[in-house]
Amino acid sequence: MRTCPACGAAYPNRQAICARDGALLIGSRRVPRWVREPSIIVLAMVIIVAGLALVLPTSKIVKEASELDRAHHYSLGGVLRRLACTRGNGQACGELAFMYDLGRGVARDSTRAEALYLKACDAGNAGACGNLGVMYEGSGLAKDTSRASALYSREAALLSQACDAGDASSCYEAGGIYDLGYRVAKDYPRAAELYSKACRAGSAEGCYAVAEKYSSGEGVKADDFQANSLYSKACDAGISGSCTALAIRYQFGDGVGKNVPRAKQLWGRACSMGVEFACAAAAKLQ
Repeated sequence: MRTCPACGAAYPNRQAICARDGALLIGSRRVPRWVREPSIIVLAMVIIVAGLALVLPTSKIVKEASELDRAHHYSLGGVLRRLACTRGNGQACGELAFMYDLGRGVARDSTRAEALYLKACDAGNAGACGNLGVMYEGSGLAKDTSRASALYSREAALLSQACDAGDASSCYEAGGIYDLGYRVAKDYPRAAELYSKACRAGSAEGCYAVAEKYSSGEGVKADDFQANSLYSKACDAGISGSCTALAIRYQFGDGVGKNVPRAKQLWGRACSMGVEFACAAAAKLQ
C-alpha cells in the first residue's frame, strides 16, 4: 500500500486519486492538473496551434477547426477560424460567419455574420455569397431582395468559375442551382451542361444527374443510349438511385432491351447499398 505524498492518504494502485486534494498520482509522482483535465488539454492544444498559426497554412487551420467541431468544441474551433480568416482564408471567414448566423459556439450576431459573409464572398467563397443572400431575404437582416439577387448571381458565377477550373463538386452544385431554379432562373440546358462537366471531372452524382436529363429529355435531346451508359457509370460508382433507375429499365424494357437477370442483378446491388424496396424487388424476381 502506497501513501499519497500530497496528502498522506494511502492508495492501493500505481494510479489513483488522492482523497483530499484530488491530485492524480502515477507511481509516487503527482501529475499536473492540465494533464488530468481533458478540457484544459484541449485549450492547451488550441493555444499551441494558435501560436503556430502564423506559420501553418490556413487550410490546415480550417481543417483543425473542423476536427474541434466534431468533438463539439465549437468555441475553440471559432478561435482557429478567426486566425485563418484574419489571414484571408475565405472558407474560414464563411464558416465563422455561419457560426454567428446560427449562434453556434458564439453569441448570435447577425451584424457580425453579415460582415464575415461579405468578406468571405469577396474572397471567392460561393456559399458565403448565397448565405448572405438568404439573410437579405429577411433571415436576420432587413429584407433587401435586390441585394439578395445580386449575391445569388455572384454565387452562381463563382461556382461556374470553379467548375471551369475543374472542380467537380462546384459543377454539380451549380448544376443543381440552375436545375431547381434555386436562387436563379431555371435553365435546364445550363444545368445539363454543368452536370456533364461534373461527371467528366469525376462526380458520380453528376453522372446520375445528367443521366436523368438524357432519360427525360429535359435540357438535352432524349438519348436512351447515353442515359443507360451514364446510369451504369454512376451505379458502378455507388449511386443507388442510378442502380434502381437502370434496374427498372431492364426489368420493363424501358429504353433498353428487356433483361430480367440483369434487372435482378441491379436490384441486388441497390439492396446491398441499403435500399429496402430494392431488396423486395430483387426477391420478386426469384
